Amino acid sequence: MNHIQHILKNAQINTYCVLQARFKSKTHWAQLKKKTGPKYKALNHFDDFYGSVFGNEWDSMREALLRKSKYVALINNYGDPEETMDYLAQRGAHCLKNLMYIQKNFHDQYMPQEQTETKNNQNNNLENYTG
Repeated sequence: MNHIQHILKNAQINTYCVLQARFKSKTHWAQLKKKTGPKYKALNHFDDFYGSVFGNEWDSMREALLRKSKYVALINNYGDPEETMDYLAQRGAHCLKNLMYIQKNFHDQYMPQEQTETKNNQNNNLENYTG
C-alpha cells in the first residue's frame, strides 16, 4: 500500500511540473514582429539623411548625439550675473568661456613633434637589430 501512495505522490508532482511548463509565458507575436524600435528607426533615418549631408564628419556628430546629455546654463543679464556665476561655480559649474580660452592657449603653445624623427628611429632600430 505504501508503494502505491508513493507512486501517486510522484505522479502528482510530475503533472504539476508539466502544467508549469505548459503555462509558461511566451513572447507575444507583436513583439516578435517588431524588428526595429522607434529609436533605431530614427537613427537609421538620421544616418541616411545627415550622412550624405555631412559626409565623413557625420560619424563624430552621431557619436556626440548618442552620448549622455550635458547641461548648460545661460545667465540672464537682467538679473545679477556676477552673483549667478558665483552661485553656479559653487555648485560645480564651469564657465565655458574660460574653458575655451584655456584650450586655445594650450593649442597655441603646443608644438607637435615632427613625424620624421620617429621614422628615423624606427629605421635605426631595424638596422641595429639586423646588423
